[in-house]
Amino acid sequence: MVQKRSVGLVVFTEVPELGLVAVLTRRGEWNTEKMAPESYSGACQVTVHGKVEGGESLEGARNRETAEEVGAPARNYILDLAWGTPPRAEFKELERLDTPEKLVVTWGIKLPCDFLKLIRLGPDSGGLRLLRKEELENVKDLGSYSKERGVILRTVVAMFPDEKAAVEKGFDTFA
Repeated sequence: MVQKRSVGLVVFTEVPELGLVAVLTRRGEWNTEKMAPESYSGACQVTVHGKVEGGESLEGARNRETAEEVGAPARNYILDLAWGTPPRAEFKELERLDTPEKLVVTWGIKLPCDFLKLIRLGPDSGGLRLLRKEELENVKDLGSYSKERGVILRTVVAMFPDEKAAVEKGFDTFA
């Protein structure tokens, strides 16, 4: 059996009036890559999440997925901060789920709030959700929702447990 590999990145930023927030993306209703309804539409996920392709490294997949999901200007901004001299931001591994069936690695990074202006969401997106630490206790387990129907109420934040765990660790790491 071939292990499926996925990567994620959750961006944290300080927003006036809100304080430290995790930048989540909401899954849209239509998947243009598959030309089919999106699974778990309305669910929240980390800022960037996607599959590792072929012989791609985990870091390479993270950077490619970042460009695909939030746009090249946002990805370039992140890499300029992380790889600059001196670096002004650092990727931190927040969560690693490693089973015989799958490997999912989620990183976090804290960026200036101007980053939000650079995001260019694609047609598959259901938008952004800025989550504060005190809202974590109300995040629902996405596994209890129908894959086909998804999360109907926009007031509900539902996430997969490993992504919620990454967000929790990120709040502690970047506080």
